Amino acid sequence: WIWLAGSASAEFFADIALCPMEMVKVKVQTSAAGTWPPPFAPAARLMAQRSADTRFPFGSLVPLWSRQIPYTMAKFYFFERVIQLFYTHLLTA
Repeated sequence: WIWLAGSASAEFFADIALCPMEMVKVKVQTSAAGTWPPPFAPAARLMAQRSADTRFPFGSLVPLWSRQIPYTMAKFYFFERVIQLFYTHLLTA
């Protein structure tokens, strides 16, 4: 169970750091060509200027957590479980 707690807490803090960049990436990818600047710095500056509309920098944090934390927990748990099964059943001495 340590894998679940460790992966959830790591993802929680990583998402806080990465949320502004994720918001800029999604805005650039989903905007029509020519309506939003593609380079990161100008796009982030424009999002900050329009923060009332874009909710920049942490407006999408809860949806990001809702998607990423369960995914990361499952990924870590099943990876560790499969490795444990390999060592228990396949790689025995």
